[in-house]
Amino acid sequence: MPSKPDDQAGDDAPPPPRVADFESLLTCLSTFVRNTERLRWHYRSEDERLIAFSNEEFYHRDLVTFPGRAAEPPLRLHVVSGLAAPGTAGLVDEEVGRVVELAVEHATRHPNDSLGIITANTQHMDRVEAALQQAARTHPTLGEFRARMDGPRRRLFVKSLEMVQGDERDTIILSMGRSKGVDGRLRMQFGPINHEGGERRLNVAVTRARRRMQVVSAFTHEDMATTSPTKGPKVLRRYLEWAGTATRPREIGRATAYELNPLERDVLDALEKRKIPATPQWGESGYRIDFALADPDLPGRMVLALEIDGDRYHRLTSVR
Repeated sequence: MPSKPDDQAGDDAPPPPRVADFESLLTCLSTFVRNTERLRWHYRSEDERLIAFSNEEFYHRDLVTFPGRAAEPPLRLHVVSGLAAPGTAGLVDEEVGRVVELAVEHATRHPNDSLGIITANTQHMDRVEAALQQAARTHPTLGEFRARMDGPRRRLFVKSLEMVQGDERDTIILSMGRSKGVDGRLRMQFGPINHEGGERRLNVAVTRARRRMQVVSAFTHEDMATTSPTKGPKVLRRYLEWAGTATRPREIGRATAYELNPLERDVLDALEKRKIPATPQWGESGYRIDFALADPDLPGRMVLALEIDGDRYHRLTSVR
């Protein structure tokens, strides 16, 4: 039986895949570009505790991250009180007020650091933006900060989490914009986070900060149901637990037990004899600093990294 002409060969074949069939543009392109490499070195966060959740949740702890200097966790959860009245779309004034307070505090304490505010939905975004404009008229520090921090990578922005891909700021305030109702129950309605792929939008939002991350919410992970038809709310629940307890973030940057070789032991002994606070193997991921030296008056604040040709240096597969 003669074969079909070329123009008929595909009659019984399945239709070619569409871009919409793929999870992302990256997965779409990977069907055409076979040899791909994932970039593993994370440079945005100045403290790896900011990226630790995503590293564990999304990247299988495969990212190479870098430890920060301070003992105080750069990730904080601020839980506000307030119950949403019917017809308010789950929004409460207390959460908006706390976001404004944090923005004023940032402008006062960190006047040269950029600030971005991310909300979980557009309705909350509009309310926060209006409240900030009002606050700028009554708080000169905030008004001056908004006027001075101009430019595409410094401007104070208020965006919903669908809009922040590619943005980054020194400090990020993430506001959930959802509260328990007057009956004390939390409806598991978190806008785009509930949609298929919502966990990826959440991942983008929680990785925008270079120096510090402030999370504002009128509920905690304990108020959330443990089950959900989509992955987003489950990831949100774990993130709020992470931010609220800070158990894992406190551990990051504090080395686990590690046997020092003779050279490292001699260096540590010399530092201790001079009463210089030193922590060996400072870090959490594949990259660790041989010795992190602390301020003698503030032993939790690291001020100097000391690298030597220790055992880990010789076992590295790439030049650092």
